[in-house]
Amino acid sequence: MAGTIDIAPAGSPTPSAPPPGRNVTRAPREQTSSWPLADRVGYWLAWCVGVGLCVIALAIIAFMFVKGISYLKPSMFWESPAPSVQQSQSGGFLDPIEGTLIVSGIGILIAAPLGIALAVWMTEYARPAWLAQAVESAIEMIAGVPSVVLALFALLIFAKSFLGFLSTTAADGAVYARSFFAAGAAMSVLALPLIVTSTREGLVQLPGRMREASYAL
Repeated sequence: MAGTIDIAPAGSPTPSAPPPGRNVTRAPREQTSSWPLADRVGYWLAWCVGVGLCVIALAIIAFMFVKGISYLKPSMFWESPAPSVQQSQSGGFLDPIEGTLIVSGIGILIAAPLGIALAVWMTEYARPAWLAQAVESAIEMIAGVPSVVLALFALLIFAKSFLGFLSTTAADGAVYARSFFAAGAAMSVLALPLIVTSTREGLVQLPGRMREASYAL
């Protein structure tokens, strides 16, 4: 057809820009109506399943929001949980909030200095090389391990009898491995790869003049 240029097939050299006044015709998008019946059925089933899952998830969120908002009161943020048969009278967020802050604080106090020290050593020194490679591999492995696995590992470690002073113990000497320190230590292991990676990225991007100035100081 005069005034048009067809698109070259895949694998051929890219054509140059068309001259002014001439349009480029593009192949029309393939329609599902031209597909075989089995492909069309599978396509629409996939769409229906995806939309259905989204609708179910939204329905669950809406149900929980409507049911939960009726029990939410400002006083729950400074009240401790109280055992009660009635759900509306057993609320209270103070203890979970305090526990979360304590565990997060312990985790940061452990992970921040250790992570920054490891990042500086791996970026600036990395000697001996075999130890640096081993530490880097360990950090990458920790980053890929699910959090529940690390939590179970911490539970096994702090359940040892010689670490009983760090957690709750029974009258017969059994160690339950339940304490803020044990939870904070597990949290620090989770945060360690993030701190090491972000610190190393920052050190790598540091300009040379600032590095030399730090050497001078």
